[in-house]
Amino acid sequence: MIQTQRIRYRLKQQKFKEVSSGKGVVEYFLVDEYGNERSVSAMAKLNWRKQLSSIKPIHHRELPLVEALAKASINETIEVDFTDFNKKFKRGSIRKQKISVPKVKVSNKNHITDMGSVIDHKGRLMQLLAYSLVAFLVIMMLFKML
Repeated sequence: MIQTQRIRYRLKQQKFKEVSSGKGVVEYFLVDEYGNERSVSAMAKLNWRKQLSSIKPIHHRELPLVEALAKASINETIEVDFTDFNKKFKRGSIRKQKISVPKVKVSNKNHITDMGSVIDHKGRLMQLLAYSLVAFLVIMMLFKML
């Protein structure tokens, strides 16, 4: 008989690192009901408004947790029941049989607040644009001198 396996978590922070346009990794930083801190990562897709549209856990055993985190807000406490998931997927089951981990469609469209990689990327693009403009002006000045 499997015991009920419910755990409460508080979502402290979430970060998003964009890998390619509209795709990346979202990392959730949590504290469980015993005060233990941990992080959970998932592959994510963003819509055109830079909101989560779907996520897929990196580790299949974190699926129930990632589903709940996708709908949670910062500092919100969530309770995750792993009982049904653990009945269906025993520990080590990923090695015995191939389990496809489904993408989770996000319905409340959480806004990604930490877009560090996007800002860095835009900064590099602006710097490149400035260098290109200076180079263009220098070339134009050289043509006028000839």
